Amino acid sequence: MSPPPAATGGLSRDHDPRPDGGQNHDPRQGDRKPTVWSGGSDKSGGLPTGAQTDGSKDGPRLEDATVIDHRSLAPGVFRLRLAAPQIAARAQPGQFVHLRPPGPGPYPLRRPLGFYAADPDSGLVELVYQVVGRGTAALSQVAQGRISLLGPLGRGWRPPDALGRALLVGGGLGVVPLVPLAAQLVRDGRFEVEVVLGARSVAGLIGRDDLTALLGAERVHLVTDDGALGPAQPVTVPAARLLAAGGWDYVATCGPEAMQRLVAQAAEAAGAACEVSLERPMGCGLGVCLSCVVQTDRGRQRACVEGPVWPSRQVVWQ
Repeated sequence: MSPPPAATGGLSRDHDPRPDGGQNHDPRQGDRKPTVWSGGSDKSGGLPTGAQTDGSKDGPRLEDATVIDHRSLAPGVFRLRLAAPQIAARAQPGQFVHLRPPGPGPYPLRRPLGFYAADPDSGLVELVYQVVGRGTAALSQVAQGRISLLGPLGRGWRPPDALGRALLVGGGLGVVPLVPLAAQLVRDGRFEVEVVLGARSVAGLIGRDDLTALLGAERVHLVTDDGALGPAQPVTVPAARLLAAGGWDYVATCGPEAMQRLVAQAAEAAGAACEVSLERPMGCGLGVCLSCVVQTDRGRQRACVEGPVWPSRQVVWQ
């Protein structure tokens, strides 16, 4: 989304979003409870109308967030917990914040990072990101202090209102916006939820512990490129197999775009509504610079305003 490329649908990362390697020790690590999404239930997605710093309920907020916890999840992948009560009260699964990297810089552009969790009661938000350049490298060194956030931004997930079965499919760090979606669907009680996650290796299966705690191991399907958990295959293979069995009403997916296209095609063949979360390079985050456009059947739309989540049938795949 912003140089270097970052994920509108999830977090800052390289073009291939799947981290690899073993668990990386970090002195900031500690015990924590599984993530439970408890953000608001409004499904509008909140189109940006300009950053607000007063008591208005409209539009994103410009907020100086306090670092509560910051830890390594895998080599180059970090989880950042912040106290940001104004943003936490408005965040929806699938939305993101624009974060100003700390330090002297120069960092002229903010970095878009997707919500991994938000709790309006405690005022806490969690972000997961991958180090891909100087800005995120500087961010990874922060252990305390305050960080400027602008958000929440973009259109989040909009699952159907009816009861049914939901399949969430994540490739690598594409899991980030799917974790809060899964938590919200479970909280609402309208969907029976299963998840398929894929990564290069077991270490790259970010979010697996939180999702297993939320859904149960039997509803979290894991696959790796190196075959550590069974056949070496892309995440699209078990996802297509599950969808072909039928009975699904809603599919949500995030990860490499080629993967999302295949998942969307399988969902359409299975007669399930499908949403995708797409990433684009992003400058302003407010729809002004037009650097994050996506081709849709309604013309060129902005990932930071009309997206990053779209019904898959609206996307003109490149």
